[in-house]
Amino acid sequence: MTVNTFFENYEKATNAFDIETISSLYADIFMFGGPKGVQSVKKVDFLKVLPKRQAFFKEVGLKKTKFVSLEQTKLDDLYQMVKVMWNM
Repeated sequence: MTVNTFFENYEKATNAFDIETISSLYADIFMFGGPKGVQSVKKVDFLKVLPKRQAFFKEVGLKKTKFVSLEQTKLDDLYQMVKVMWNM
């Protein structure tokens, strides 16, 4: 699966609130980066907050999330860092 395909699948699963597909796209532990830095996250913990995230998005009027672009940086033969831009 290409990186683009991964995020296209993630977009579809997020918009459909397809927890099974979202879960399949994450490792058991993954890295997440945001404005406050980078942290490791357990998939089981992430999946627990998805219903709250969906409720929040619905409350603020979000109807659709659109994958816009990505910037890939190869770290080594196995890993890439990807900066993803979303339209929400």
